[in-house]
Amino acid sequence: MVKIITILFCAYLFISLLPGQDFKLVLLPKNKAFVQEQRAFPLQKGIQKVVLPSLPGQLDFSRFYIWPLTDGVPVNRIGRRPPSMSLETLLAHNVNKRIHISLANGQQVSGRLIEWFASGKRLYLRGEQNQPIFLELQEPYSISFEQDTVFFQSEDFYRPYFMEVESARKGLAKFELGYLVEDMDWQVSYAAFLNEKENRCRLMGWLQLKNNCGKDFSSARVSILIGEPRIYSDYSLWHMYVMRRFEQHLARPPVSSYGSFEEKNFTDFKLFSLKNTIPLPDNVPQKVILFPPIQVKVAKDYWLTVSHDKAWVEARLTIENRKENGLGFALPPGEFQVYKTKGTQKIYITSTEIGSIPALDRVQLLLGRVIDVKAWHRVTKKTPIGEDSLQVTYELEIRNFKTEPIILKLIIVHFEEEPVKILEIPASDYTLQNHELRFSLTLPARESRVVTYTVLEEKGF
Repeated sequence: MVKIITILFCAYLFISLLPGQDFKLVLLPKNKAFVQEQRAFPLQKGIQKVVLPSLPGQLDFSRFYIWPLTDGVPVNRIGRRPPSMSLETLLAHNVNKRIHISLANGQQVSGRLIEWFASGKRLYLRGEQNQPIFLELQEPYSISFEQDTVFFQSEDFYRPYFMEVESARKGLAKFELGYLVEDMDWQVSYAAFLNEKENRCRLMGWLQLKNNCGKDFSSARVSILIGEPRIYSDYSLWHMYVMRRFEQHLARPPVSSYGSFEEKNFTDFKLFSLKNTIPLPDNVPQKVILFPPIQVKVAKDYWLTVSHDKAWVEARLTIENRKENGLGFALPPGEFQVYKTKGTQKIYITSTEIGSIPALDRVQLLLGRVIDVKAWHRVTKKTPIGEDSLQVTYELEIRNFKTEPIILKLIIVHFEEEPVKILEIPASDYTLQNHELRFSLTLPARESRVVTYTVLEEKGF
């Protein structure tokens, strides 16, 4: 039994020390991501250089750190091996030979090398049909040449990263690596399917990911960072920042947790973290369901806006983010799509971007202008009051063509002149701030209503 337990423990220890097994990805704005991983390397006693394989080709050293997790192995510096020969020397030895070039954008170019310019960064080739090809190289790229129908990949363009360490003893040492990668496309999306009465909806949420950074992540813990945390330019300070803030994130209890993700708050940012690890192979789209479809109550409101001689009515949808409404957990920012369910049909209504919605807050969506509620706004009378003021009577006519009554929750009237003062208005509950008058009213089905009010305007504004 002791022998079996010892074997299992050694197997567990070996697996835990395998390089690249523990990835943490923090998705940042502008399609960037900060990656943390742990690797183990066999070391000799003394100062030595250790190659760091399987890293993205283009790394920003100001966002790159290595931290020993094993005592007695300080990291002196990190760097990248210089090429053994220049690009010009490589091309000079292969004039009139067939060349194959892979560019960063995925373009593949083949032809016979004729000439090069600008230290080898601009090439002149002849293609399969003897057509001229002019090509400008932009890193990262790879070049190979054909010899006896075999392609040999040039090792001069494999420039691995390395670290220089000073080990106090011989053995296996574990390190944590952190670096910034680009081309990590991600998007949070929601879809709300309204019922025919438009008082409830079926809500879904998911995260779409596509890793285009050139590196496979076999098993990654993914978080979305919302906010603007302070970022240092020096990699050692960046490391201290990461260690203090993101390790705190791991230990801190979540503010809310639901479905496949949880939210944790900090003073200057939030983290939405997936509970389970997911594979992120290079150039393969992934879709992660944030929460299963849930039924929630919605409220549809109508807003009337009047500006000068124009008036229009807009429909808005409000979803209360509360537990009694089927939600009650934070929603990461993303695209919110709204559909109307009619029988078996799903009719698209609108799509809009929402910010981060904490629990106990509400989601407010603009559905668009309404065509079956019309409004007209006009001046019916103007009376001068002294030399500086003008008494103006306005008439607002609203007509409801719908078969059910509606509540115009908010009517906003923008005055051309300011400031103004309300002299008479039939609405008992109204507000007047600067040049905006706001009130509400109920409109019966297929009926019209005329609201007449009088304001005092000052001349010369």
